[in-house]
Amino acid sequence: MKVSFAWLTPDGRVIAEGETAAHAAELRRLQDEEQWETGRLLLEGDGGDPALRFTDPLGRLIARVCVTAVPALAAGREFEADYFSRDGVLRLTPEGDDVVVSGDAGPLGRFRRAELLPALADCAARFVSALRLIHEAGSSSAQFADDLEAELNEARGGPGGQPTAGAPPVTP
Repeated sequence: MKVSFAWLTPDGRVIAEGETAAHAAELRRLQDEEQWETGRLLLEGDGGDPALRFTDPLGRLIARVCVTAVPALAAGREFEADYFSRDGVLRLTPEGDDVVVSGDAGPLGRFRRAELLPALADCAARFVSALRLIHEAGSSSAQFADDLEAELNEARGGPGGQPTAGAPPVTP
């Protein structure tokens, strides 16, 4: 199970998360000029099924799906995330040991819950690191990274949280 993210530039290029360092100055400039916020979240199972791709403002998408959803899913509750940039809902529904990912048109994929939850949280942790690489301390994006990390620690069972996916808290 792999969950990853990519930055989408205004000119239509896709910058994979692993390319963040090479494009940090460009991403910082685009965000400073308010020309960038859209990204893609990719969920890839181990069974060779096609990856599920969800496009929306990246920070919001990762905060909702990779952080907020984790404790709900661990507790066996369905989680819905409204898209910000268009109509529709991304729905994550626990069914036994699995999580069914669906949208307005119906089921899109099924993943093992024990694999999906840590993969979601790990993706969020990598996104926090990417934001810190791109933005200077004290900026609003750096503050967003700090806030997201605190929420992630709680979702993973850090201060005030209950263990959810067996993953250790994120540490700076």
